[in-house]
Amino acid sequence: KAAEALFALPFVGIGASNFGDSAYDGSEDIGQNIGDSFGLGAQRTLTLVNGKRFVAGNSAIGGLGGAVDTNNIPNALIERVEVKSVGGAAVYGADAVAGVINFILKEDYEGFEFSYDYNSLLADFEGAEEAFRSLMGFNSADGKGNFVLSLEMTKTPRIDETMLPYRQNYLYRTTLVDAAYPGQSGFYPNYTLYGLSKYGFASCGAVVLYNNGAGLCDDGYAYQFDNNGNLAVGVPGEKTGNAVWSVGGDGLYLDQYGSFSNAYDRYNASVFYTYNISDDVKFKTEVYSSQFKTFPTVTQPQYQSGLFGGTAQPPKLPLDYPYFSDQARELLSTLTVDGEPIDGVYVQWAPLSWVPRPVNDSATTSFNFSLEGLVNFANRDFDWIAGYSFGKSSVLATETDYIDPRFFAAIDVGVNPATGEIDCKFNYVDNYVNSLFVTPVYGNASQNGSLVLGSPGDCVPVQPFGYYTPSQAQLDYVTANIFSNNEISQIVRFANIQGTLFDLPAGEVKGVVGFEGRKESVDYKVDGGSKAAIYRAGYSADVSGAFSTSDVFYELYVPVLGNGFGELSLGGVSLLKGVDLEYSYRELDNSLAGVDEADNLGLNLRINDDLRLRVNSQNAVRAPSMGELFQPVVGTSDFVSDPCDQSFIDSGPNPSVRRANCLADAQGFGVDITNFESFAKNATVQGLSGGNTNLKNETAEAQGYGIIFQPSWVPGELSLAVDKIVIDISDAITSYTPTQIMNACYDSESFPNNPFCGQFFRGADFQLLRGAGETAYVAGQVNAAIYEYEATISELNYANSVGDFANLAFGWLGADFADNYGSFNLNVKHIYNEKDLFSATGTDINDNTGEFGTNARNQFYTQLQHFYGSFVSYVDVFYYGEGKFDNDWDYNEQPDKYVNTLDGSYLPNNIEGWYMVNAGVNFDASDLGLEGLILRLRVNNLLDWEATSVWHRNQLRDGGTGANYGSASGEGGVIARRLSFGFNYKF
Repeated sequence: KAAEALFALPFVGIGASNFGDSAYDGSEDIGQNIGDSFGLGAQRTLTLVNGKRFVAGNSAIGGLGGAVDTNNIPNALIERVEVKSVGGAAVYGADAVAGVINFILKEDYEGFEFSYDYNSLLADFEGAEEAFRSLMGFNSADGKGNFVLSLEMTKTPRIDETMLPYRQNYLYRTTLVDAAYPGQSGFYPNYTLYGLSKYGFASCGAVVLYNNGAGLCDDGYAYQFDNNGNLAVGVPGEKTGNAVWSVGGDGLYLDQYGSFSNAYDRYNASVFYTYNISDDVKFKTEVYSSQFKTFPTVTQPQYQSGLFGGTAQPPKLPLDYPYFSDQARELLSTLTVDGEPIDGVYVQWAPLSWVPRPVNDSATTSFNFSLEGLVNFANRDFDWIAGYSFGKSSVLATETDYIDPRFFAAIDVGVNPATGEIDCKFNYVDNYVNSLFVTPVYGNASQNGSLVLGSPGDCVPVQPFGYYTPSQAQLDYVTANIFSNNEISQIVRFANIQGTLFDLPAGEVKGVVGFEGRKESVDYKVDGGSKAAIYRAGYSADVSGAFSTSDVFYELYVPVLGNGFGELSLGGVSLLKGVDLEYSYRELDNSLAGVDEADNLGLNLRINDDLRLRVNSQNAVRAPSMGELFQPVVGTSDFVSDPCDQSFIDSGPNPSVRRANCLADAQGFGVDITNFESFAKNATVQGLSGGNTNLKNETAEAQGYGIIFQPSWVPGELSLAVDKIVIDISDAITSYTPTQIMNACYDSESFPNNPFCGQFFRGADFQLLRGAGETAYVAGQVNAAIYEYEATISELNYANSVGDFANLAFGWLGADFADNYGSFNLNVKHIYNEKDLFSATGTDINDNTGEFGTNARNQFYTQLQHFYGSFVSYVDVFYYGEGKFDNDWDYNEQPDKYVNTLDGSYLPNNIEGWYMVNAGVNFDASDLGLEGLILRLRVNNLLDWEATSVWHRNQLRDGGTGANYGSASGEGGVIARRLSFGFNYKF
């Protein structure tokens, strides 16, 4: 697939993938594959098709910018993929800050071919992805025209994380019980959340924190329901140092809700037509169409728990609640708090089958029309092209959610005197007011039935505990299908002309001049209920907006030395055979972000026929994307690592400043935070976030220094390229997370006058606000972040016959190998990460260099191919280098910071690297009389690597699936040794 070709490169990361972390876990971006050069953000990598812009495929609501989904590119037509790290911004325009990925497609194709691939995603041929592709091309109009049609279909299955072997030995990292100091953590198996489950718990307090006794009855327990309304003591697990998580026992086990692969069907159709109007002019049409539909996968339920705010809080049910069994009522009557009988219980419930995962229907279409030809001026030939393209992508995301006022009305039940049956009080009580949720839900919606609840008699009662499948009538009343429809349109007009301008002694001076006009617009619509904020997901709004950009550009190539002019040599040895200069310039006039410039200066030195040096210096810009500009200010939710939490209070760039500021702030609330633990690190809080139409362009400076060595004296074909890449980005657009906002406040010397200190809000207990309708933080898009990145990229290619290479290697022993063992090709790519700094605010410098994952110092990709008769065999080796777990952790001072609770051992601040080996063989069946048939067989994870160390077992699941363990197909996790096969038939 197109994505596989990208993700095999060690310097191209996964911006979004259908594998691991539930496909970026954005409801509008499920099922997409998006590249990310150097891990600097997918929005900073420009993806082109045949050198032209392609319409973005991601949602405007999200952090991927105007990124291209590579699934929309026809795989059967891909001829090669070109990746340019430095120098593309002035040539191709905005967004090429980190690099350019250019898919070059086949032209003037003739023939027919059909292919099929079966890619097992699990061992034993389970969970297979199937792909069908056909390609047809023929000439017409006496050879003047060429027509190409490509059709593709891909079916990908749903795979839950519980189906994966590596999930069986996962260890959860959290605060160590009886920690000797803040931040000391332990690795625990089988973690559970006591007091919350799919059956439901009855608790004496609203917030259940078993590990510190909160929310429990005087006997020290909460009680778990069964489906009949009976109660039994909830068996607690072993305590950890975290207030929420335990080891074993009754309670919520989150692993059962993880999704590894989203199920979807994708259909691609592409039509190309080329017609030669004359010998010098041709007309080209390219049409791309892609549609895919995702299917529901496992997801976390909607919660009723004191850990969450808003309408996710638990209802307090009276002791005579009709759905309680007699056994439950009798047990509850014996419970006390502080010696006093309780008058009701809080029900903590995490029901399944009520709100399945979002379903996406997506479509992308792109039309490209161009005229290109040759014109002679002043006795010189110039190539020209002029064209127009229009593209549109749409994502209709549908999901099921609670209608909150109806949910609380449905569980507010009694016995209807007219029927003698359990019924919603709304159906029979005059002037009904909800008694279970004291604060009116979204204004008077829950108090005025005519607004949301319907008419008396419409309400369908719901038992708010037990593990059961709701009836259709219950679902119809309590839930609704909410939708968002995201449409992105792109119109591009372009023209350029290029050719030789004049001659110099060293060669021809060549130039290009051109124009590109682009208009992008977004239209994001949501349903009326989302606008009225009656759903659990909160408020959302329509988004619409547009910007246009007019670019003019030119490129110049000047040979300074060469062609016998100015060449230097000494004693017959060439010292300098050629010098070339390349300069490109582009002026970008964005209707919102203003006017900016991008340019690139390149110097190429040919020392001799074997050795070349190259230098590039680039100034680039990135214009704000649709989502960054026009995303509405809407409700959102997030976990927060509160810097005043005892796990984090002694962290940060200056721990003493953070601690002092936290203590001062807590003193103002009259709260002792000696053992303060924030709820927000375990349960999300509500906030606000949105776009910003006042954003300006990001700016970046980049340099590249390279050497290319192709020794002609080495038998075979050998080439070695080494490039040093330096990228510095300023005014980078970022959306602050609430954690970053709070860190910027408490880590500041100007606390509490730092402006970030006014962007989050605490309650009297020093916890972030969690109540219904309360806002814990305010975030949004700003130009503030900086990136500093340096890396060295190396690539080696060597091709030769096996016999010649064997004679070269062992000829000195007198060996003489015949030339009948076929030939081979070796390709090795390596990236050495030297510097990776990021700051969201300009003050919180994070040095990620050398940390395990995408920031690891070394990453390799090696492919060895052997060609022998009808067989082509290959071995792919991926190496993901070792790295520190945390650069800020001083292991010498705190060797016991991370403890394996299974054996009491201490973990080192180093995670060893690991290898993934894939192998395959292709067989051309022509020799068997099956002309045009090629059979393919591939074994993934040939050596059956699996996570064994504690670090690998943790990182494979906890924050490491996409980046740290992604293989060439972007699978995002090591599954098992598995087999793939397919065929290609061509005639």
